[in-house]
Amino acid sequence: MLIFITALDTTWRAFLPTLGGVFLGIGIDHLFNIAPIATIVCLFLGVLTSALLIAKQLRDIRKPLK
Repeated sequence: MLIFITALDTTWRAFLPTLGGVFLGIGIDHLFNIAPIATIVCLFLGVLTSALLIAKQLRDIRKPLK
């Protein structure tokens, strides 16, 4: 059960920032008529955020119990 919960926790960390970045970038592109600059930048930031969240999760899992 713990593996299933960890997998679900990792899934939102991987997809939510990436998709949020894309949709935010699309909105900014339409607002300022600068397509696709904001979409690419926000996609990159979303992927970077996902990587940092997953790395933090792995670090917390591997931390020894005291």
